[in-house]
Amino acid sequence: MVLLPYTQALLSSVQDVRELTLRIHRLGGLQHRRRDPGLDYLATRLELLLSYCIDVSFYLLLKVEGGAAA
Repeated sequence: MVLLPYTQALLSSVQDVRELTLRIHRLGGLQHRRRDPGLDYLATRLELLLSYCIDVSFYLLLKVEGGAAA
């Protein structure tokens, strides 16, 4: 299947982003200290990238199943 290598690379990227996001959230923690703006920015960027990866994987699923992807 032509999409298989791309799907595997996408899944690997999603896993990497997920792990980085979890690390950032652990660094920021739920403590009452003041959070670093740079850490917040990085966490937001990683969450946005993860959201993009989810959207791409859903698009690929629609294409594989022969559905209309607008």
